[in-house]
Amino acid sequence: MEVSGFARIEIPVPRKLVRVAKAGLTWEFPRSFSGFFVDAEIKGMLGNATKWIIRSDDPAQPRFMMKYPQKFGEQETFTEFFINQLGQALGFPMAHSGLIRLDAVDYAFSGP
Repeated sequence: MEVSGFARIEIPVPRKLVRVAKAGLTWEFPRSFSGFFVDAEIKGMLGNATKWIIRSDDPAQPRFMMKYPQKFGEQETFTEFFINQLGQALGFPMAHSGLIRLDAVDYAFSGP
């Protein structure tokens, strides 16, 4: 399928989830998302980039959204993350965010 002049790339469902951060920069997210998985059934959200939902079988646990860095790769990921962190620092209501690595690809992610 072609979207806005670009061929849509089919991205395989990620399996390994790890928060990306040095000690002290956890963004209050767990290092490994034990018990969480990428829900392959939920991914058709707004925009051209592939997005994934990470969730647990426990409905009491939060869900997280990841945006796959397609066109600009890591630059896109870190820009998304920086914009969210800057907005939060300036006092705007922003989604809780951090960086996560799914199958060796860095993603910006947000959650409750």
